[in-house]
Amino acid sequence: MTTAKTKQGFQPWHLKYRPQSINDLTGQDSLQKVLTRLITEDSVPQALLLSGPKGTGKTSTARIIAMSLNCEEEVTTTPCGECKNCKAIQTGNSLDVVELDAASHNGVDDIRKLVADAGYAPFSARTRVFIIDEAHQLSNSAQNAFLKTLEEPNNHTKFLLATTEPHKMLETVRSRCLPLRFRRISQTEVAHRLEDIAKKEGVSIDENCLEAIARSSKGGMRDSIQLLFEVSCHKDGDDPLKVNTVYEVTKELNPTQVEFLLTSVAQGNSYNLVRCCQRIEESALDINKVFDAL
Repeated sequence: MTTAKTKQGFQPWHLKYRPQSINDLTGQDSLQKVLTRLITEDSVPQALLLSGPKGTGKTSTARIIAMSLNCEEEVTTTPCGECKNCKAIQTGNSLDVVELDAASHNGVDDIRKLVADAGYAPFSARTRVFIIDEAHQLSNSAQNAFLKTLEEPNNHTKFLLATTEPHKMLETVRSRCLPLRFRRISQTEVAHRLEDIAKKEGVSIDENCLEAIARSSKGGMRDSIQLLFEVSCHKDGDDPLKVNTVYEVTKELNPTQVEFLLTSVAQGNSYNLVRCCQRIEESALDINKVFDAL
């Protein structure tokens, strides 16, 4: 009897190529130095506030810190990724690393439950880590209920708060956390990372295409990797992917269209201007992205 091979399920590229150690973080050199020192000296504070634009690695970094503190080999900036603790954290099955999405769990009762859980000793790891994503969406009452625990947590507990809008959080909460600020990743750094991923996936892609993807993602690595996958789905034959494919996928103006539109404005050519606007409407381009391009 023939046995069919089990086909491995598809894994989204932004998860497949998610950084697994501090050294893997792209475009965050300053943060790498700070975290390397804190982890190497085993002096990670009880509460960290990870803030910055979306897709720059905040939640990934929080998980890396959790693995670094709980790898069975040792506290290290390069967790093995193979031990029981590392694998449980990677798959989200660790009893000692709890992730809370504050977008949907933002009330006082949610925080009270978290505070109660934080009182327990670790089950199988060294440190219990609580990762709160979109922390700015916690209600003021929930943040106030969190203050005492943030100020005087147990020695075996760390709180990692990730947010894109730290200014929306109470000053009393922010003052109790060590701030780690993520910056937008430069287009050059994004393009280099995308080139590496494309090679690993066997996707032939034009350099201008990589630059267009990097520009469109506005400094977010996650968005750029997702866009690279989307663009790669349009590949036809062995020819490298061209830059126009990116503009077709993102519904943005390409450089030729931008030049034509601006020239029409500069020359006061209302006929060409109206014609260009008609093409934009017919192509169903995203009008906000049209304004961004201009």
